[in-house]
Amino acid sequence: MVAAAELDPESRLIQMWLRARSRHTIRAYKFGMRLFRHRCSKPLHEVRFDDLSAFAEGLVDQKMGESSIHGTLSAVKSFFAFAARIGFLPFDVSSPLRLARGGRELLNERILSEDEIIRVIDAADTGRNRLIMEMLYFCGLRVSELTGLRGKDCIAIGDAGQITVFGKGSKTRSLLLDGDIWIKLMTCHRPADPSDAEARMFPISTSQICRIVRNAAIRAGIAKPVSPHWFRHCYCSHAIDRGAPISLVQRDAGHSSVAVTSRYLHARPKDSAGSFLPKIPRRQGGER
Repeated sequence: MVAAAELDPESRLIQMWLRARSRHTIRAYKFGMRLFRHRCSKPLHEVRFDDLSAFAEGLVDQKMGESSIHGTLSAVKSFFAFAARIGFLPFDVSSPLRLARGGRELLNERILSEDEIIRVIDAADTGRNRLIMEMLYFCGLRVSELTGLRGKDCIAIGDAGQITVFGKGSKTRSLLLDGDIWIKLMTCHRPADPSDAEARMFPISTSQICRIVRNAAIRAGIAKPVSPHWFRHCYCSHAIDRGAPISLVQRDAGHSSVAVTSRYLHARPKDSAGSFLPKIPRRQGGER
């Protein structure tokens, strides 16, 4: 084992946090923290609740069991609570984070109706902020895919266009934009130097986008903790509800398998097999 004096401050903190725990707990907690630090490499004192919330929502998209999601978030919450308790951090940034109660239940809570999502978009306070939310919803983008979009990733196709986004696991996919969104992207939100192919189309942070979405939801009267990833859930659910093939939604959303996409079939059921069964005639005189 490496001596504590040879470790960096975060590693020493983790070693202190895991002290006197069982081998099973140490293994589980290490896994949870490795996964979190892989997704969020910020210095610990710069981690905000929005980072933890985005991490939690990202776990729902993975092929991970409900107990694993719960265990991962429990580890992260335990770590930040410990860091705050011993004074390494000024406060417990994870305190408001709710543990996932179940994949399907959590997913169902995060699917707004079509009317609700349009109300949120309409409540945008600037043209740029509206376009950000339109891109999240109509393209099903992850926040990292939106903030990583560069000039070279945008190609005109007739009166519309195509963007190439870089998703999880270094996977790329191409998405068509309709003419209205494409025109907004090209005329209102081009980089200061359009000739710079590496310039980001949306030079903005994840936490800023979270605030934009949350404020718009409040103005729209949505009493739910709406986050940018909810737009992606709505994209998948609403597209399937309107008859889009699951394979097409899987491809455009960048899901690892049809099984991941098929969750949206069951998140908000509109029918049941029971409705196809014969009705039992009611007896004269009522029930007995």
